[in-house]
Formats: sequence, structure tokens, C-alpha cells
Amino acid sequence: MHGKPPRAPVTASVMMGSFALITLAAAQVDDETAVTVTALVSLMRTIIIPLKSYGLVGGRMATAPGHGLRPDQRVRLFATVIADLLLPLSVTMIFAPTAMLHLIGLEAASGPAVLAVRPAGAQLLLEPITGFGAAALKILVGPSAAITALLISMAGVALPVVAVLLVSANLSVASIWGALLSARICFALLVLRRCRSWRRGALAPVMGKR
Repeated sequence: MHGKPPRAPVTASVMMGSFALITLAAAQVDDETAVTVTALVSLMRTIIIPLKSYGLVGGRMATAPGHGLRPDQRVRLFATVIADLLLPLSVTMIFAPTAMLHLIGLEAASGPAVLAVRPAGAQLLLEPITGFGAAALKILVGPSAAITALLISMAGVALPVVAVLLVSANLSVASIWGALLSARICFALLVLRRCRSWRRGALAPVMGKR
């Protein structure tokens, strides 16, 4: 099981397709909304994509022999390190969103863009689970371990909410990122549930020896 390559193309297709639809919806509002959403998506992808690579490596290291910690303890340790690294950036985005907008070249963006940076920063607090953890599950459980959770969060939460907001003429940069944050929270909860299931299975042989 651990030797199978993760199904990265499936995950990438779901994310790229979802973001393409969301960007298209943003373009129906106005140019500023479309540009801001595109810039924020690019920023988040720049941060999140490397976490997936770390998750794959972390999953392999967690099951490697010769360590004093159990696999679940190693995964928790790796996720904690990721959280510590992301915390300063997350705090900056939440409490100094204007500075982040200047950094990505959107210093002329309006108030709604400032509001959108804050939930994007809050999303980073979830990435030790949704980025690193979901990728680690591909090694620990199987290549498709997190695909269902991703489909539920994007196709079941993010896209329908954005569609409703667009039809009701309430779509904005802030509401789009609110929908994305809600979807990411849903994804995090589903990943945690899958992690607990894996942990119970991983600990069963250990507990059986006692």
C-alpha cells in the first residue's frame, strides 16, 4: 500500500478546476474582484503546494523503522513544526492584511480585499492538517485517502456557496474567501476523522501486545 504513488493528478484536477470556476465567477463581479481572487489563490498555492511534498515525505518518515516515537506521534510532531512555521505569516495576514496586499502588488485594492486576506490567513492555521496531513495520509493509508474529503469540501461546500452568492448578487472578494475558508474547515474535519481512523488501526497491534 505504501509503495503506490499518490494520485496527485486527481487532487490537482479537483483544485484547479474548482479555482478556475471560482475565478470565472469572480470575473462576473468586476475586474478588481477577479484580479484580487486570482492573486490570493496564487499566493495560497505558493504556500500550500510545498506542504503537500512535505506531507508525502513526512508520511514515509513516520512509518520508517528506527525511531523512538510511534508513527502517529511522528506525524503530530511534523504537523506541529509546520504550524510553527506558518504561524507568523498567518498572524501577519490576519492582523496586518494591508501589508500582505502590498507584498503581492495589490496596494490599491479596496476594503473587501483587505477583509479577504484575513480568512486567507486563518486558512493557513488549518494547513498543517489540510495540506501536510492530507498528503501524509496518501502514504499512511492510500493514494485516495483524502480525495473524497476534498470533493465534499469543494463540490459540496465551496462551489455551491459561490454559485448562490453569484446568483443573489452578493458575491465579493470577502464572501468568496469566506466560502473557501468554510470549505477548508470542512476538509480539515474530514481529514482529522480519517487520521483518527488510521491512528486506531496503527495503534491496534501495539495495544494488542500489552
